[in-house]
Formats: sequence, C-alpha cells, structure tokens
Amino acid sequence: MNNIFVVGKVASGDSFFGREKEIQELSNLIFDGLGAVHLVGSTRCGKSSLVKAVYKKNSSKSKCLCVQISMAEITDAIDFWNTLANQIKRAIKKSNLWNDFFKVYYEEIDSLSDIKISNEKWYIQFRGFIKDILKEINDMDHKLILTIDEFDSVIRIFEDQPYYYQLLASIYSDPAYATSGIIISRRRLKLLEAECEHISTFHGKFSEMPLRAFSDQDMKNFYEVLALYDIEINDKAKKVFEDHTGRMPYMCCIFANKMVLNGEGKIYNEDDIKNIFRECINKIDQHYEDLIKKLETDNYIEFISYLSIDSKIPKITPRDIENMKCMGVLSAEEKNNSVCYYSFSKDFMNYLKLRPLKNLDSWNIMIESEKKLKKIFGKEFSELNKITYDELNGINGDKIKRKIQKLYPKLKINWDLINTFGRNLSMRKDNATILDAMTLSSVINSIISNWDQKFAHYFDNNSAWKRNLELIRDVRNPMAHGQLDTITEEELAECMKYCNEIIRMKY
Repeated sequence: MNNIFVVGKVASGDSFFGREKEIQELSNLIFDGLGAVHLVGSTRCGKSSLVKAVYKKNSSKSKCLCVQISMAEITDAIDFWNTLANQIKRAIKKSNLWNDFFKVYYEEIDSLSDIKISNEKWYIQFRGFIKDILKEINDMDHKLILTIDEFDSVIRIFEDQPYYYQLLASIYSDPAYATSGIIISRRRLKLLEAECEHISTFHGKFSEMPLRAFSDQDMKNFYEVLALYDIEINDKAKKVFEDHTGRMPYMCCIFANKMVLNGEGKIYNEDDIKNIFRECINKIDQHYEDLIKKLETDNYIEFISYLSIDSKIPKITPRDIENMKCMGVLSAEEKNNSVCYYSFSKDFMNYLKLRPLKNLDSWNIMIESEKKLKKIFGKEFSELNKITYDELNGINGDKIKRKIQKLYPKLKINWDLINTFGRNLSMRKDNATILDAMTLSSVINSIISNWDQKFAHYFDNNSAWKRNLELIRDVRNPMAHGQLDTITEEELAECMKYCNEIIRMKY
C-alpha cells in the first residue's frame, strides 16, 4: 500500500478519515438545505480537508453548483469578485446550464475590465450582474454551494468598504440567490469584528461549527487505518501518543506517516513512540512555532504561557475562555474532580514551558544558574540524579518511591508533578532523571527548607542567600515567557548578579 498519511497537504480520498459526524452534519445543512456555516478551528486541524470530503460525499447530487475559493490567494476586492464570477461560470458550464442569458451577462462583466472606471463604479455595475446571475441559477431550480476558505483574510481583501461585506452576507442569506455553503477561518467572527465592524453584517446569518481535535470515534478510525499496515499501538503507548499529538489530525499524521515509512507489521510501545517523536521533532517544533505566532497574533500567548508553568494566570474573561475553546486553542480534561486546561497538546505545553527567549543574555544566565543549583542539589540528594523517569514508572516504581522517602524523609516530593514533567521531558531528553523533572521553584524551596542541615555551607553560611534564591525563583517564570514588563529593572539586575555568583561557585 502507498503511505496514505499525508503531512501538510489537504487530505482527500483514502487519506481522509474520521469526522463522520461533521461530514453528515455539513451535508444536511448545505447540500440538503440552504444553510450557511462558519467553520472555525486552529491551524492544521483539517478544516479544508473536511470540506473537501463533504463535497466529495455529495458530488452525485444534481442541481448543485459547487464553488470553492481561498481568500489567502486573493489580492484585493476586485480580484475576489472576478474570481467568484469566473468560478460560478465554470460551475454553470459544468452543469450544462449555459444559455444566452449567462452569455450576455458574462460579456457585460468581461467588458468592465476593458474600460477605465473607479473601483467603486466597477463594483456598482458588477453587483447588479452577479445578483442577476445568481437569481437565474435559482430560477433554473439549481443552487450554489459556495465555500470561502481562509476567511481570516477578508479584512485585508475588503478593507474598510462596508458594501463588500454586505453583498457577500446577502448572497448567503437572501433566498433569491439560493446559495448555501461555508466560510472557513481560524478565528471566530466576533474576533474578526473587533478589527473591522463591518463583519457584524454576518451575525445571525451563519451557524458556527467549531472543529477541534479528533473525537474518540475519530481516533478509533485512525487506529483502524493504521491497522491496514499491520501497525498497532498498545494501550499504554496510546496515552503517550495522544498526549503528544493532542489528537490533532496533523500531528497524528506526522507520527503515522513516519511509522509507515519505518516499515509495516509492528506493535508500538511507549519507547517506540518516543523514538518516532524524536525522529519527527524538527517538523513538530516547526509546527509549534507556527502555533505560537498565531497565539501572539490573537493575544493569547501570555495566558497560555502562564498556564504551561502552572503559575498564577493573568486576568482573563469567560468570553476569552469560550473563544479559545471554540477555536481549538484550549482543551479541558477532568482531573481530581476539577477541570484542567491545556493548549493543543500536553507536549505543546511542555515545549512552551521549556522554550527560551531568543537572543536574551539574561535568560542564558538564568539557565546556567539553574543548572548549577541542580548540581548542588544533586550532591545532597544524589539518588534523585540517578533514578530515571523510566525506572520510576517501571515495575519497581513504588519501591523506588519508598526508598527515596526513607533516604530523604524531610524532602517533600510531589510525585504527580514529577510524573507529569518527567513524562514530557523524557520525550525530548534521553534518561531524564527525577532531578531533571523537578522545577527550579521546587529545588529552591527544598534548599531553603534544608538550609541549616545541608546547604548553608555551599553559600558560605550566609543566610542572606535564602532571600537571594527566593528572588531568582520569583523572577525565573516571568522571564521564561517574555513577561519582563512584570519585573523591575532593579529586580532583574539584582537577580542576574546573584545568578552570576552561583555560576562562579566552585561546586
């Protein structure tokens, strides 16, 4: 078999799987009825592939003229309307509806480009022609199925001209034009409206359909497709797989594509998934950087960054939460009878947490001091630097925990956090240890708690260092995520002074 797991391209035919519920719902709305749908979802969640699958499913239905346009490829408003008219013309001829009426009207449209008139005058004449063409299609007992992809570009294309927005909204909503279809975007109309008030003309005319990660049924379909290559992922490995793909179609296909390339007939365990992850890490990280740019554009990066480090989250409204969930940016899971949020995938959150600020000397100094502090910490709690995450989660895991607790009775370790951070870290680092999985905050807190017994002598028995370490702890997380505006220049300078002193320590 050919490798049907496509990466980066619109999936079609055998390469498209899952989304059966969405395909049926969209078919009912736009082919069987005259519905208008706004399909919303994050980058590479399969929006365009879904619409292509809907069109294919309904390709045999008569009296439907199917047109698809990507706004990202359009240069300006006139280019958009001309493209729309030409695509409708193509669909008319394909359906054998071409007659003298269409011939005359399209000759009139073509003639507009031959005379020098302003864009506004061009539009006024064009508007009448395109409306009459759509009415004629309706009179012939046919309808237009119109999909506009990359609708986020509408503000660049239509700029601040309200009549363009109004006409497009009317085409979808006025029964005289017999048009149904889909507009596809990454952001919700409410967020687009914040940039251009004229988008308000679309309110109430489109039913919103969020497209998120694969459902349980979609994942079942995905694993069934993998099985066609005699490839299976065992139950424990599925947890790792889904944590690192977030069940996003693009990420699932990156992994699956590599599995098929590596050879058919294999049962994958946790270590195998880790190896696949590392083989694909450049492509995955490139995708993550693209997601981060989108979060920055939408002003959600601060919230997600704080969420990734389990730190105090800046004020955010319920509407923001709703927007992020609808756009597929935010997902929720039940944990200990409470709702926990993460963005895109567990691995994306780990990537964001570990991602250093580029070209920032102070950050590099912070990282080096963190390494030195962990080195000092490891001298006193040496077993933490010997036992790996994999050993901790092996058959002797509980025995190892009891051993650690007996060796270090005053050391308070949050094993749940170690397990969470260790699992994520082990995907990106070989033989990640318990100490590797500990946060700088927990290390500093333990140093201070065990100051007199174990650590004072490393700092010349100067108790003022406890306050210095607390400052490093409190500055580290905002610095990691570009929140330097929350740190005063004096705090940053003082923190860097202490970090440099730690780096120069002889230990």
